[in-house]
Amino acid sequence: MDHIHDGHVCHCQSVNPSVVETLEELDFTRGIWISALNGLINEVSQMLVKGTDPNATDSFGYTALHYAARSGHYAVCELLLQRGANPDIKTKSGGITSLHRACYQGHLSIVQILLDYKADPLTADSDGKLPLHKAAENGHVEIVKLLVSQGGKALSMADNKGRIPLDCVSSNNLELRELLQPR
Repeated sequence: MDHIHDGHVCHCQSVNPSVVETLEELDFTRGIWISALNGLINEVSQMLVKGTDPNATDSFGYTALHYAARSGHYAVCELLLQRGANPDIKTKSGGITSLHRACYQGHLSIVQILLDYKADPLTADSDGKLPLHKAAENGHVEIVKLLVSQGGKALSMADNKGRIPLDCVSSNNLELRELLQPR
């Protein structure tokens, strides 16, 4: 296995290859993304002060905001947004935004702040799903109410399989089915 020691390439045999980190993994663990994922606001703040781009993406196209939104770290999301994080950046694979992540996970306060910072609720991922599809399929009633209050256009927008958000809800969830009726 080739790697670098003190600026020189070494050809070493690894006794246990499972403990060797790839360069991508090493970048991730040293980057802003892991701090955002774990809600370490002081570390995220320090990195931003030192010049880390709040829109920097990891090798998969995820930003720190994607990770903080998925994990429910409101204060980190707020800090990133205040420092210029773009809530509409899509991942390379899946085309997912931070709003998709927060809606899927059911983080209402994060959905609200993303919308406050002009996240586009009509942005579709690579499957054609809107954040409303994600909230509906996971039964997040309060998030569905919030997204529907942004305008009814999303209610009739179909994903790549032709499903509107209403189609993502089980037939016995009458409250969500009522909320998601196209108008």
